[in-house]
Amino acid sequence: MESINSFRDIVTKSFHLVWKSSPRWTSINIVLVFLLGILPVIALYLTKLIVDIVTLSVTNPDVTLYLHQLTLLIAIAGIIGLVLVFSRSLSDLARNAQSIEVTDAIYDILHAKSIAVDLEYYDDPEYQNLLHRAQKEAPYRPTQIVYSLIQIGQSSISLLGIAWLILSFNVWLGLILVIVALPAAFVRMKYSRKLYQFFRERAESERKADYYHSILTDPSHAKEIRVFNVGSFFKERFKSMRSELRHNQIQIARKRFSNEALTQGLATAVLFITLGFVAYQAVLGVLTIGDMVVYYMAFQSGLTFLQAVLFGAASLYENQLFLNYLYQFLAIEH
Repeated sequence: MESINSFRDIVTKSFHLVWKSSPRWTSINIVLVFLLGILPVIALYLTKLIVDIVTLSVTNPDVTLYLHQLTLLIAIAGIIGLVLVFSRSLSDLARNAQSIEVTDAIYDILHAKSIAVDLEYYDDPEYQNLLHRAQKEAPYRPTQIVYSLIQIGQSSISLLGIAWLILSFNVWLGLILVIVALPAAFVRMKYSRKLYQFFRERAESERKADYYHSILTDPSHAKEIRVFNVGSFFKERFKSMRSELRHNQIQIARKRFSNEALTQGLATAVLFITLGFVAYQAVLGVLTIGDMVVYYMAFQSGLTFLQAVLFGAASLYENQLFLNYLYQFLAIEH
């Protein structure tokens, strides 16, 4: 229960922090969640209607009525397409602007805390490790948490509409959709935890490597480096530490890649099996051509939206893990 409360508290604090830092852009993002969630479902259903009308017009000599209906549907689809394009562009702008404002606000919080703590903390390696990780993670993790919440909300709205289409055709396809999407989300959460543990255990090594880098590149150390001829020494120390960190990170990334490739391959295979099933139903006359197109696209889109929801949840889990550093740092008593 403690971990659940911690997770909820961090997500809540992060949202409040983002809202306080960037209320205007956060409000725009919330509005866009609903637009970008519902419009793709409407566009998908319009595709079915357009395909059905075209199919009927081919077999019917009186095409005048169908042409009027087709023109109207294409015009509506075009308007929705334009709104989608504008909304996605505005969403990118809102996320970027929000990220910039939140980053600056967090730097201000970190600077204020750094000034407030007692001088003795600067001799404490644990404090230095915590400060290092907070500086690395805090500037962008709160925005990522809010973005994950937006992704979950937006995809959930779309998924509800897609689920209605799929379940109206075949309940088993809806169940299969959920089953094939779950493994990839579990893989992401598993390796997010591994990555968090990796950086937590090696915070000191990473901090020392950054210190060696600053000695080699900071103008204030340039004269001493040359007078005492210690450049090669610090260069090799930095190279050795980064080599170990790099090797372990790549190992985790490789394992994550192989597991994600396996789960995504499974999802793709099931997608094409579903296409075969839907096409077979159309050949038997159970479905119209429009039905076949929309159900296949619905399953494909449903898989994408469900994965977006699950990946958003995994990303939320990962970001709140790393954001712990910020709140641990802010909890230090002066």
